[in-house]
Amino acid sequence: MKRIVIALTILLLSIPLSAQQEANRQAPAQQQPNQPQQETVQKKSFEEERLGIVREDIKKELDQLRKIKKEIEELQKLFDQKVEQKDIELLAQVAKIYESMQAEEAARRLEKLDDDTAVTIIVALKPKTAGRILAQIEEARAATLSKKILARTKVKREKTTQ
Repeated sequence: MKRIVIALTILLLSIPLSAQQEANRQAPAQQQPNQPQQETVQKKSFEEERLGIVREDIKKELDQLRKIKKEIEELQKLFDQKVEQKDIELLAQVAKIYESMQAEEAARRLEKLDDDTAVTIIVALKPKTAGRILAQIEEARAATLSKKILARTKVKREKTTQ
C-alpha cells in the first residue's frame, strides 16, 4: 500500500509537470509561426524604408542632374552666340580686306574659292563693291554666284517669317 501511495504521489506530482511541460512545448510552437511572420513583416518594413530612402536619393540626384543639364544648355547657347558673333566679326574683317582691294584682284581671288565661301564673302560686302567685283568675274561663274546669293537670301527670309 505504501508503494501504491508513493506511486500515486509520484504520478500526481508528475502530471502537473508534464502538463506544464506540454503547455510550454505548445506555446513556443504557437509562437513560432507568428515569430517568422513578425520577422518577415519587420524585414519588409525595413526594406521598404530603405527603398524609400533610395528613391528619395535618386529623386534628388535627378533634380540635380536636370539643373546641371539646364545650366549646360544655357552655357552652350551663350557659347554658340559668342562663336556666331566672332564669326560675324571675322567675316566683316574679310569683307573689309576685299573692299580695300582693286575689283579685278578681288575677283581673281574669289574665283579661286568654292561657291559657298565666295557667296558668303560677297554677301558681306557693300553692294556697290560686290557689284564691281562680280562684274570682273567670268560671266557663268558670276551667274552661278548670283543665283546662290538669291537662294541664300530667300532661305533667310523664310527663316525670319517662321
